[in-house]
Amino acid sequence: GHVAQAVVKILSECDCRISWVDSRPEIFPLQLAPNVSKQCLQTPEEFLDRLTPNADVLILTHDHALDYRLLLELLLHTDIESIGLIGSATKAKRFRQRLIHDGVSEQALSRYVCPVGDTAIKGKLPMEVAVSICAQLLAKSQTASSKDNPRRGVSWREIKSVLNGDVSASRSVAADPVSRSSKQE
Repeated sequence: GHVAQAVVKILSECDCRISWVDSRPEIFPLQLAPNVSKQCLQTPEEFLDRLTPNADVLILTHDHALDYRLLLELLLHTDIESIGLIGSATKAKRFRQRLIHDGVSEQALSRYVCPVGDTAIKGKLPMEVAVSICAQLLAKSQTASSKDNPRRGVSWREIKSVLNGDVSASRSVAADPVSRSSKQE
């Protein structure tokens, strides 16, 4: 509900694509950002088949039973590695026990986090919770991105060393093929 609206508001300003799924048409604003697609589905589980394995999924519904159905379906029938579930520590413990009872493996359980969000942000207002969720998601995304795309170019420290005449630094820069190709670009 309100947290999902706030999350979409924040992430719509970021470099990402958002599929906003809800069964209640009145929850969606009239105007959506170009990177947000509205999916008004009576049974949100229908959307799970459209997800790619590299998707980040946030379960932020207004209904604990729906939260559980979505989470169970994601853990049993998809390979999605990044699933965040809104809730308290009590909800997390209760869901974990039910998931184990329903046959979810320990490996699959490691694919979701509840409560989702940066624990350093303590606020309970919808926008505060949304900020904590987005901070966690963006940090994860940027960490993964930096692993997939190693740094290109020369750092400011390397440039400073070379300009100050540190010959050993210039050799390390010249020996780095990524840095060398970046200088030519």
